[in-house]
This record gives sequence, structure tokens and C-alpha cells, in this order.
Amino acid sequence: MRTRSVGNVVLLACCGWLLLACRPEPPRTSLHQAVLRDDLRLVQQHIEARSDLNAKDTNGWTALHLASLRGNLPIVKALVAGGADTQAAGLNGKSPLDLARDRGQVAIAKFFLDLPAKGQRPTGRGLVDGGLGVSGAMETP
Repeated sequence: MRTRSVGNVVLLACCGWLLLACRPEPPRTSLHQAVLRDDLRLVQQHIEARSDLNAKDTNGWTALHLASLRGNLPIVKALVAGGADTQAAGLNGKSPLDLARDRGQVAIAKFFLDLPAKGQRPTGRGLVDGGLGVSGAMETP
């Protein structure tokens, strides 16, 4: 009986090792550099490798802050889908939405505003009035 439990432990350890071994390595280019290069492929590799999407650079920005500043909606969407914190406070306490508004990135501001709050289901507002217009997306809270 004891031999069987040791065998199970060895089997579980091997499975765990295989799972870790299958996890892709993060790219050598940092996530922040990938965003600054507008390289969606590298950003996706970081997401697949489970890189810390909420890590801040020396200026206090996350990758999502940088993508919002740069107006790169595909990267913003990829980071959010990958689990990046949309409410992360950067410099001066600004969120990625605040930066999108400050830079006039209407599509990105609208994207953030259309996201359901954590733990809430979508309200369906878009079905009633088409969602927020440009003026609604650019208003400050």
C-alpha cells in the first residue's frame, strides 16, 4: 500500500514538472518595450508566459498605461483580456482611462467605459441607446 502512495506522489511531481516545462518563456524584450514598439505579438507572448501585466516601470506606469497613452487599442484589448488591472494607479494617481481621456484617445476611453465593473454583468445600455457617444467617453468623472 505504501509503494502505491509513493508512486502517486512521483506521478504528481512529474505532472507538475511537465506543466511548468510547457509554460512558455517570456520574451527577452520587456513587456513595456513591447508596448512602446507597438508589437502585439510580443505582448501576446508575455500574456501566454504569464508575465506580470501589472508591473510598473521606473516612471510608475503599467503596460496598460503605456498602451493607453499611445492609443494602441489592439494592445489595450489584449492586456485587458490577459488580466491587466484597468484601475491601476500610475503617476499622479491616473488610471489608463484617465490617460486615454487626457490624450484624446476616444476609442480607448470608450472601450474602458464599456467594460463591466468587476463582479458585475454587462447592463445592456448599448442595446438601449447605442452606448456612450464621443462626448460621454471624454467626460471626466
